[in-house]
Amino acid sequence: MKKILISFLLIAMTAGCVQTPSETDKPEEPPVVEQPEKPVNQEKPEETKYVEKIDESQDWVYIKEQEVVTKNDLELNPVLNQMNYYDFLDWLTLPFDDTPKKEKLIVNINAESVSAINEDFEAGYKDPVNFIYEFKWFINDAMITIVNKYGSLAPHMLPIFLEAYHIDLKSGELMSNDDLLSVYGLTSSDVQNIVNEYISETKLPDDDSFIVKQQLLLGKEYTTKYSNKSLLIVDNNDLYYIIGYYSKAMSGNIVFQKIKLN
Repeated sequence: MKKILISFLLIAMTAGCVQTPSETDKPEEPPVVEQPEKPVNQEKPEETKYVEKIDESQDWVYIKEQEVVTKNDLELNPVLNQMNYYDFLDWLTLPFDDTPKKEKLIVNINAESVSAINEDFEAGYKDPVNFIYEFKWFINDAMITIVNKYGSLAPHMLPIFLEAYHIDLKSGELMSNDDLLSVYGLTSSDVQNIVNEYISETKLPDDDSFIVKQQLLLGKEYTTKYSNKSLLIVDNNDLYYIIGYYSKAMSGNIVFQKIKLN
């Protein structure tokens, strides 16, 4: 019995002498290596595919020929003389500058609908009835707006008319006013409400008045009432409504303003 007790005592003493290893004596754990995150597959923006040009060395629109019709000897109203012919709204307001021009404009798009427009422009350039035949245009991201000013101020001749063309740069198709409104998510009622609000907030000089109604044989209208014949332009990707008013200070000439629609 004594031997058994001595054996248990020796085992207990031996166990008490075993030391627990300190924290510093523990083997170092291997460092955690962070796995790089897998790159997220980002979709590349879809590249815009434009319609084919007729001449790749030229811009979408350019003047091929120009003729100074005659030196203008007619005396303009002094206020008109102060206008900037190169500003679009002033250009619309001025019946002509001191050297009226006839310009042959080329729309550089290889499409059947544009081919017909180019034929019309060439015919207008050659037409002796046109005292002036000039253009301004706006090249936007997805479309072109071209405004044509033409006609004559000579006695018993046609007055000055304005025409606008909107061409889709992806399809080459001609766009109507309704097509433009659809692109910008607008309805004809939306446009009319914006125009009405502009008129109510705009104070014209005494004896001046916005044009309420027109019955033009040709060209676009610039009245207070929207229609598919209204003069719209797209400039710097923004849609504008062109409105005119009679100005007594300018001898009854029509002055133009633009109303942003989007």
